[in-house]
Amino acid sequence: MTHGLPAQQASLLPETDILEQLKEIPGCKVKPLANWQGQGWELILKQPLDHNNPKAGYFKQHIYLKHTDTQAPTVLVTEGYSLRGLRDYELAALLGANQVRVEYRYFGESAPPKRKGWQYLRNQSAADDLHRIRQLLGKIYQGPWINTGISKGGQTSLIYRRFYPEDVAATVAYVAPMALGLEDPRTDRWQDSIGSDACRESIRVFQRSVLEQREAGLEVWTGYAKANKQTFPIGAEVAFEYAVLEYPFSFWQSGVDCHSIPASDAPPTELTAHLLEVVGTSLYTKKGIQAYQAHFYQAMYEQGYYGFPTAPVSDLLRVAQQASNRIFAPQGIEIPFQAGFVPDILDWLDEHGDKILYIYGEIDTWTACAVHPNPVRDALKLTVEGGNHGVRLKHLTSEQKQLAYEKLESWIGINIQSR
Repeated sequence: MTHGLPAQQASLLPETDILEQLKEIPGCKVKPLANWQGQGWELILKQPLDHNNPKAGYFKQHIYLKHTDTQAPTVLVTEGYSLRGLRDYELAALLGANQVRVEYRYFGESAPPKRKGWQYLRNQSAADDLHRIRQLLGKIYQGPWINTGISKGGQTSLIYRRFYPEDVAATVAYVAPMALGLEDPRTDRWQDSIGSDACRESIRVFQRSVLEQREAGLEVWTGYAKANKQTFPIGAEVAFEYAVLEYPFSFWQSGVDCHSIPASDAPPTELTAHLLEVVGTSLYTKKGIQAYQAHFYQAMYEQGYYGFPTAPVSDLLRVAQQASNRIFAPQGIEIPFQAGFVPDILDWLDEHGDKILYIYGEIDTWTACAVHPNPVRDALKLTVEGGNHGVRLKHLTSEQKQLAYEKLESWIGINIQSR
């Protein structure tokens, strides 16, 4: 397979040659990835906390590289969180591409000691990380580069383009939200309008039923946590109420079947089991809060987020009347919200956002914060009918795929052979 290039230009270097070139990258440790034997490595790259001030210190950023061909396209996966195991992204498979996945700074193993200095967790700095990786690996992989990401990673892919528009030939952003405010009211309005009246009423009734049978439900909730060796730093009852308030957002984000909602007179075990299935406990546990603390810091500082509509259950709340996602961000520090950050990204996309493919799910709650590309831009937005936060290229209709592939071919300059 030559990826749309003349056969004589397709140059596959021996593994040892690639490995030697990777080892020559300054401050980079290279480890083989067993599941991608002979064609995959973990790169642990020394990165400055502040790319404009080396004295600020460094952290070690983890990168997964899957090698195909030095002249093939390279898909740069701009992860928004930690690297969660080995994955083959559909775009890399579609293009026969090399794949570079970058763990976001301050997440997973790519965190400075004790997450030194929250002031270094900035979207600009994360874009600087990606740019440096692009420069270093671009010396080896000389085909066209395309970046992609999902959810927060999709958001990252767009932010990266804003700061380094020439680094890649195209961007594919999946379900990428751009929230306008700490609690974007568009998500509330979305939950009040998506789906049928009957389904939305069932959601409201379910929330109330859970809280009306609070004591029995809490017993199931805490029993589940104990069985899974989970503890709640914010308190079990607080976590329980937050999960009830979170339920509508998670319901539409995950695309839950309305018919799966238990009846209002269902026993507490059934009600709580459904709550556990849709929302779960993990975010509220010690491990979960630690894993996503950096995410909530970013949401509270630059990226914005969503709030919790409490009106449907306000009379039944005991401990979360003033519910806010700020509870999951680092405590004891000021986090002044930068209200102009997201509007700046959106303004750039409106004026310069070419060669970007946006994919959203019709019923996904985050679609309330979707980007609406300027019609004059060379960009394409596709929405999957009935789709949730898990939509991908493979979920597009035949007609939508045709549009997407034609755009990608024109942007990247290769022939997509599998369509």
